[in-house]
Amino acid sequence: LASRPEVDPARLGVTGISGGGTQTSYIAALDDRVAAAAPACYITSFRRLFESIGPQDAEQNFNGGVAAGLDHADFLEMRAPKPTLLVATTRDFFSIQGARETFAEAKEAFHAFGAPGNLAMAEDDFGHGYTRKTREAIYSFFQKALALPGRSDDEDIPPVAVEELKVTSTGQVSDSLGGETVFSLNRTQAATLVSRLAERRQNLAAHLENVRREAARLTGYQAPGPARAVFRGRHGRDGYSVEMVALEGDGRSVIPLLVFVPTAAGRHRTLVYLHPEGKSAEAAPGGEIERLVRRGIVIAAPDLSGTGELRRVSSSVAFLAEQVGRSVVGIRAAEIASVVGYLKTRSDVDAGAMYATARERTTIALLHAAALDTSVRGIALFHPLVGYRSVVETRQYKLDPADVVANVLTAYDLPDLAATLVPRPLLIVDPRDAAGAPLDTPAFHTALNSYRAANASASYRYAERLDGTPDDAIARWLEAVAAR
Repeated sequence: LASRPEVDPARLGVTGISGGGTQTSYIAALDDRVAAAAPACYITSFRRLFESIGPQDAEQNFNGGVAAGLDHADFLEMRAPKPTLLVATTRDFFSIQGARETFAEAKEAFHAFGAPGNLAMAEDDFGHGYTRKTREAIYSFFQKALALPGRSDDEDIPPVAVEELKVTSTGQVSDSLGGETVFSLNRTQAATLVSRLAERRQNLAAHLENVRREAARLTGYQAPGPARAVFRGRHGRDGYSVEMVALEGDGRSVIPLLVFVPTAAGRHRTLVYLHPEGKSAEAAPGGEIERLVRRGIVIAAPDLSGTGELRRVSSSVAFLAEQVGRSVVGIRAAEIASVVGYLKTRSDVDAGAMYATARERTTIALLHAAALDTSVRGIALFHPLVGYRSVVETRQYKLDPADVVANVLTAYDLPDLAATLVPRPLLIVDPRDAAGAPLDTPAFHTALNSYRAANASASYRYAERLDGTPDDAIARWLEAVAAR
């Protein structure tokens, strides 16, 4: 716009509603060429947003933004003292209380610049959208701020046909002109990050020490203290019993846990059993857990956040975690550590023989937990994601927002976490790409190289496909570990 002969570059304005209000807020805050701005039906405050509908679309969430002190008022204050109009409606899902509080806060910044009149607010009794009153307020604002002629009355005008609004033949730049997309931009950036990771892996020992530190930092992992346990009851089955336990989790959360204990007395090998469907997925008589416990193994099956009784974690909750410097992955890893800590207190558990197994998406949390807590003697992973690199290289990936670690490829990938486990026993069975498909070639090379470098190749087991059932594979693996 500034380059066009009919445009005065000193009188540029920007406005938009909803997602357009988001873009208006960002552009006006970051681009000094914007002389006047009027974001509509977006500005509120993160506090009121989280108290009501929660975090919204991905682009409205800055990674670590709230943890760094960022709030909606900052978008307006960054513009001070340039003319700004905050447009809001009282029945919008973006809290009107937050909009009013943010306006009052930002007003102080404009007052400090000696221009309190350059920040105004227009509101009307309506839902998420424009009204005649707010439209006319926007017209009037820009007429004054940009010295525009004419009246501010709202006029009935025929809308322009959609086809006439298309700049390209298809209405999509990427289809018509072959332009970049968010996916292609991310893929290009990821290629650079992956190349840097490859360079760091040349000094593997130093790299893996950094991986542990960065995994804790990027996931927001908080090592749990001693977990308080509430015994909820026990019922007997043929050859074993099932105990119901509630563990104290992060904050006021609870970790539901089933502990399957063989009838035979003494301390037993113990397996933390993680399933994407939760603790009850294989808990029925005749199920996978029963077959394992009848081999003399104590099985501890928890519901991690977003599984079983703790339901699914929505994208909003995942975005909230990122905003405050946490992650669902880090929270789940701490939940696993809490379960392990509780098991150490039990008289029927051999604390020196505690292992863990996970499948599909729960493998991500277990890899982090095992890298950050050495209490687990070894882990077995079934159908694990091959790595976050696969996610950014796959347009139609199958990854829940709760399984994402923001900025992860700046420091590590899942094979790097596996590499930190050396010399503890590690079993990897049938890894999958981000689309959920089996791999054509072996993966987790960084982990294999780490075990080889430590002369611990015997502790590393990799199977391209699952032979038999997971419980058979786990039993064979545990027997092999015990024999070494």
